[in-house]
Amino acid sequence: MRCLLPFASLAAVLACWQMLSMLAIYPPAVFPSPYSVFKALWGALQDGTLVYHTICSLSRVFSGFLLAAVVGVPLGLCLGLYRTLQIASDPLLQLLRPV
Repeated sequence: MRCLLPFASLAAVLACWQMLSMLAIYPPAVFPSPYSVFKALWGALQDGTLVYHTICSLSRVFSGFLLAAVVGVPLGLCLGLYRTLQIASDPLLQLLRPV
């Protein structure tokens, strides 16, 4: 019984989603039904657009991570080696930390 609980909760969410979309409070372009979402997902999988756009997004993530590592690692090494540089740049780094 316990192993069926995740499937039951998923079925309940899908049922609520379907009922809310059938009420048509919002237009289908704003709040589509689960069937139309899965139909569009299947179409994007079949024609390759989902794979293409996923690869594009992952390449952007990887290039951003690579750029951050190329800049951040040497900067971190310099800040660790030179105490004066660390003290001088600390206010700026503390200001940028929440970002």
